[in-house]
Amino acid sequence: MDARKKITVLGGGIMGSGISLALALSDQNIIIRDLNEAIINNTLKTIQNILGTLDEMNIIPLGKSETTLNNIKGMTNLKEAVAEADFVIEVIPEKMDLKKKLFRQLDKICPQHTIFASNTSTFRITEMSQSTRREDRFIGTHWMNPPYLLPLVEVIPGEKTSSKTIEKTIMLLKQGNKSPIICKDKPGFLINRLHTVLLVEAISMLEKGLASAEDIDLIWTKHLGLRYPIMGPLQQIDTFGLDTELSQYSYLYEKLGEEKFKPPDLLRKMVESGQLGLKTKKGFYDYNKRDIADLIKQRDKQLVELMRTLKLLQ
Repeated sequence: MDARKKITVLGGGIMGSGISLALALSDQNIIIRDLNEAIINNTLKTIQNILGTLDEMNIIPLGKSETTLNNIKGMTNLKEAVAEADFVIEVIPEKMDLKKKLFRQLDKICPQHTIFASNTSTFRITEMSQSTRREDRFIGTHWMNPPYLLPLVEVIPGEKTSSKTIEKTIMLLKQGNKSPIICKDKPGFLINRLHTVLLVEAISMLEKGLASAEDIDLIWTKHLGLRYPIMGPLQQIDTFGLDTELSQYSYLYEKLGEEKFKPPDLLRKMVESGQLGLKTKKGFYDYNKRDIADLIKQRDKQLVELMRTLKLLQ
């Protein structure tokens, strides 16, 4: 796969402009297509402003802003915008009928080799791909906001997406220093399923009068949000101890009676088999070849650096 690709981004809103910028920074040829010149001009101005900020913060090399802008063009004519596209990334409103209609149209006018990618955060890729005759060249790429800063991108193959399409998509993302993760084609994928549980529970706690909005947000900004950049949820459970977590979940389930607190069968099985995390050197991860004291030391160092950056420590 050649490093430089022709990519058309359909939609010049917040995510469309951000994805276009992220790919242009990796020296790809980008065409942003939207309905009229006013939207296109606003999108290009937004990208220019963001580049100015990145330049001021020394995030991009000297002169990179100009070369990045030269990699981006705006168009309103759909057929012209996709005429030579290697990838088409759809970033239009989250309406399945609207997306299907667009992909049916694209299927008729795009070159045979063009890969279709949707930035949907929720809808099934397989269902969308069935509106085309290229289900093997159809994939989901769910970018995080802002796309030009955050490295994670969910990659969602449909039921008939080819291994070649997956490989090309991952390679494109890695060229832009992104961290792609493969997700099953299930509603919500991975990010939104995790995120939704947290957000819904936060609203529920407020609704039940358990805490104020300010205090609920402080739980994140002064606690959870500080740990998650350093250690993911499964790593944290390994640290706390799977047996401890099982005991806590069981108590909450017994007292609150809510299905969301019911301990997963996998957790029970792991505890029963003696996989308790760091304390047994085996949990969701295997620590038999790792120095536990050093792991904790490195975690604490990262936490101190983060808290100092956020001015939470002197």
